[in-house]
Amino acid sequence: MTVREAAIATNPLARAAELLPARAAVAVSIAARVLGALSVLWYAYDQYDAFDGRYFPRTWAYAVAVAVLAVVSMVPVRGWAGVAASAAGAGLLVFAGAILAREPWGVAALVAGAVAWLAVASAAYQRGGGSPAAIVGLFAGAGLAFAVAVGVALGVGE
Repeated sequence: MTVREAAIATNPLARAAELLPARAAVAVSIAARVLGALSVLWYAYDQYDAFDGRYFPRTWAYAVAVAVLAVVSMVPVRGWAGVAASAAGAGLLVFAGAILAREPWGVAALVAGAVAWLAVASAAYQRGGGSPAAIVGLFAGAGLAFAVAVGVALGVGE
């Protein structure tokens, strides 16, 4: 056993990252991002339904923008950029879900985003060298959530 193998074997995060094969982790990430996008859209519909058909344009604009960006993050791109894009889509769902967390569908988006990000990070770790891209992508997702919120607040009227 080399020093690197010994270090990896004792690192609990490395062991956790290897629990799911990389191909399965990618599939889990895609499924979680789809569920997160649907959760955000359902949040907007649920608000519409709860207020007897009252339409909230900013909620709908935010939900649609987040869902579209989450789906766009599934476009296959190889290498560092692909890991960062996938992680950004997952991170977007984490932070958008946090913004919408006062309702169960917002919490569902947050959880789906967290699962998606963990799966992206696991696959990146197993494929070697992609872990920094997953971390950068997570924080890029925070920036996306903020940018979409500001864009909707400034660009969509009541």
